[in-house]
Amino acid sequence: MTSGEIKDYTLRISQANASALAVIIVELALDSIESAKKAILAGENDSFILHSKKSERYVGELIHSLNMEDPNAKPMAGYLITAHRNIIDSRIRLDESLIVKAEAVIKAVKPTFDRIAKEDKDPAIMNNVEQVYAGLTYGKAGLNELSMGVSSNRGFKV
Repeated sequence: MTSGEIKDYTLRISQANASALAVIIVELALDSIESAKKAILAGENDSFILHSKKSERYVGELIHSLNMEDPNAKPMAGYLITAHRNIIDSRIRLDESLIVKAEAVIKAVKPTFDRIAKEDKDPAIMNNVEQVYAGLTYGKAGLNELSMGVSSNRGFKV
């Protein structure tokens, strides 16, 4: 992942509520799976193992984020557990086809996470962060971002 992508994800995470954070985790899982697929095709087994472990952690976090009291969450959990198992098996066997199956499952559940995030009107999880707005003002390097509500007290509160 490039430093620009990390910056973009960091910005999105700082402004996200719980549902939007789940969408971001789905996207991170898909990015890690894509990197793992590229690594295994290039014969870079160490890189494949690294990226598959990351994607395994992301999918595990998605499983734990589900509200199991909701009846719709149980089938979703089953799909995600299958994807999780396929990722682990792909790492053990160094088999690209299993991680491709996991990717297909995650892509299939992504629209559900997207729909829930659109309906969720809860405030952002992180408090005491700057609100960032991107506007149509251009500088030498491109689009400028403006931070509003910058506080001098951004540290830990005791």
